[in-house]
Amino acid sequence: MSVLSQRATLRWKEWVPLITQQQRLRNLIQVIAYNVRKSEKPFKCSYYYTLHLTTLSAPFYTSEKLESDNPKWTEVEINEVNGAANGVVIRLWCHNIDGSDEIVIVWGVYFSGLIYLGPRLLLTDPNSFYTNTIVFHMQGGYFTAPHCFKNKPPYKARLSTVQINSNDVRPSYTINLLLRLHTVQQAIKKQTSAAASLREQISAGNLNTVPEQRESAMLRRLLNRSRPKPQRKEILQIKKEVEIVKFRIQLLIQEKNRRLMELRNLGAVKDEKAEINLEKDISLMNQYHCLHKDIDRLQEFRRVILE
Repeated sequence: MSVLSQRATLRWKEWVPLITQQQRLRNLIQVIAYNVRKSEKPFKCSYYYTLHLTTLSAPFYTSEKLESDNPKWTEVEINEVNGAANGVVIRLWCHNIDGSDEIVIVWGVYFSGLIYLGPRLLLTDPNSFYTNTIVFHMQGGYFTAPHCFKNKPPYKARLSTVQINSNDVRPSYTINLLLRLHTVQQAIKKQTSAAASLREQISAGNLNTVPEQRESAMLRRLLNRSRPKPQRKEILQIKKEVEIVKFRIQLLIQEKNRRLMELRNLGAVKDEKAEINLEKDISLMNQYHCLHKDIDRLQEFRRVILE
């Protein structure tokens, strides 16, 4: 099942403000902005956003560009590596006609600290928000920051317990079943890891013990037996690619030698200029000393005349 289909099953479930409930990056479905304004907006521009784990890290997600003051970007696809993050840095950008990009706002967002708006935004008035407001569509509904409301923001107290209708309650797994499920998952994980390791050893031929060598040789024979022979066209194509790579390597070697020759010539010119500058420096110092001696003689001559 894809990520989108998994999200769709939980999309309209009402959010419950439990103290223990934590929002994560993997719960993020969509990002919406309201009343986007740039400080100086002489021309029409399009808006997009980037997501970062920290203020100094590179973006791991970049949205498409939309020409609207209330852009509603497509759904976010978050990989499993960054899904456990409980916060994110979002930068809202303005893409100008000349191709330049400018930052409109930068938010550091802690998902569990956002204000709950509701399960839908059909009746939400954009005029109730300040400029450059960002709304996050997450599992359970829509959320935004507390400072984005012009009026008093809606508030739901965090609860330690929740009263649920008995008809909506379904029996869960017992502890023994959960332990058994965990044991089965660990065993599957170990078998998958061992199979992957064995596959790599078979491919590399790095099995050391005698039984493993026999098993590896048998598996290699089976693999080679089932592997089809390469076609003549494929062989010619590979040879052509090899020749092209060799030709490129030769060109790069020639370019490298030419650059080295240029560097040597520039080094020789630099040394020649350095010698010329040294000679000029010595000549200027000699002239300076001669001038200093002439000044002393003139002062002595002037003193004699005055006496």
